[in-house]
Amino acid sequence: MAYIATYISTTSSSELSKYWSEVSGLSTTSHEFVIAESYYKVNEVLDSFIQTPLPKQPTTGAYPSSVREAQALYAIYLALQLTLDPGSERVVTAKERADKALDELLKGRAQIEQMYSPDETGIQYPVPGTSNTSTAILQVDRTSSYTGATEQTYTVTATSSANIGTATCSWSDGEGNTGTFTSDYDFEGLSYGVSVRFMASPSGGVAIVSGNTWKIRCIPNSTQPDVPGGFMRTVPIYG
Repeated sequence: MAYIATYISTTSSSELSKYWSEVSGLSTTSHEFVIAESYYKVNEVLDSFIQTPLPKQPTTGAYPSSVREAQALYAIYLALQLTLDPGSERVVTAKERADKALDELLKGRAQIEQMYSPDETGIQYPVPGTSNTSTAILQVDRTSSYTGATEQTYTVTATSSANIGTATCSWSDGEGNTGTFTSDYDFEGLSYGVSVRFMASPSGGVAIVSGNTWKIRCIPNSTQPDVPGGFMRTVPIYG
């Protein structure tokens, strides 16, 4: 699933209380029910257009606000439905607000999809090594265009063990180009438009372990010659 279930915990101190003070009046069973069902509902929307786990934002340590709000409003609607007459004005209004939030999530899908969904061309999402133990997540700037002329697979390797901001890394593009950088929450440019940064994991982990690797596949658009000195159009290299 795209969205991590633990965004709002199932304990009495869950983040839902920040959106709805009445959460303290719910029984543990009801509380856990509305959290789980709202999580499934948001995933139903997200899974329709992204296929990778949604990481937390590096500056806030939280999921995107549109996602958090959608789950919170849907959980509130479910809670009111359990505790009030399902046909009451308050329940109907809560349902309208929840539906609007989910609709806004779909309308904003382009931004989320651009950062987290795989494309046929361009900079693909990093694939961590199977034996990685780092808790930090490597992310690429998918709003940037890959400018390389050939398909390349970048390898980012952690060269020291430390937290984000201190751990060092190296990179290579498989064609002899290499470099080094210090991990950061801000994007670091490698080459040909490829930029990377580290983010906290959904559990808050920021550790980077020496020897861990991440692969980034980059697929260019190829240009087809039309006349000398000109080009017809840009098409996917496999098209």
